[in-house]
Amino acid sequence: MDFLPDDASFAMYGAAAGAALVLFFVLLKLCSGGSGIRSSKRDIVLLVGPCGAGKTALFHRLRDGPTKVTTVTSMKETMEKFPLFDEENATFNICDFPGHERMRSQAGQFYPIAKKIIFVVDSTTANDAGHIRKAAEFLYDIFTHPKVNDAGVPVMIACSKSDETKAATSATVRSLLESELTQLKSTRASLEAHGEDDESIPLGRDNAPFAFDIDAPCEVTFENYSIVTPEALNPLLDFIMSD
Repeated sequence: MDFLPDDASFAMYGAAAGAALVLFFVLLKLCSGGSGIRSSKRDIVLLVGPCGAGKTALFHRLRDGPTKVTTVTSMKETMEKFPLFDEENATFNICDFPGHERMRSQAGQFYPIAKKIIFVVDSTTANDAGHIRKAAEFLYDIFTHPKVNDAGVPVMIACSKSDETKAATSATVRSLLESELTQLKSTRASLEAHGEDDESIPLGRDNAPFAFDIDAPCEVTFENYSIVTPEALNPLLDFIMSD
């Protein structure tokens, strides 16, 4: 005699099938990513730097062209995939990460998926000791992060607002950052010696001033740029589109 499942059995089988289907879509969602990190590949151009440096204005310039943008300090990253305004056939994932100091430690979650990093510095405030110190501290955290060291993620230090008369040259910004990073090396080495630091990788040579050409864990380039001068943006576009 054939066995015919009763209504309860049908209900049980249906519930199991439904649960399996839900689990499948949950796993699919996790694999494809939700907000925040969306990929396991290095396919993100990451914009980072101190507050007010010009990251969000650069993000909008890359996406929307020369439009006037009013920006406010954000506590959440903005990540979008779009064709560059100046190069419509070139589409990239761009992430604008907040510059607030409280958010700096969270930037590390994006380093494993960063293909390139654009570190934005306000060239009009470079000679302000407080501003350049904050930029150097953020840059130090990037250079000593294992995921940046392991992959040698290329970094461009982009000096914004080069069209303004009080803007410092990229050479001046470079020299000021090297001086600050030299001091930070000594300070952080002391913290590591007392077990107060994390698993970051030591930066540069022992008992030697920091020099980008020698001590940076990756390729580092410097460029001045302006979002209001089209040709001044070309070095950043070349960096983003280069292999």
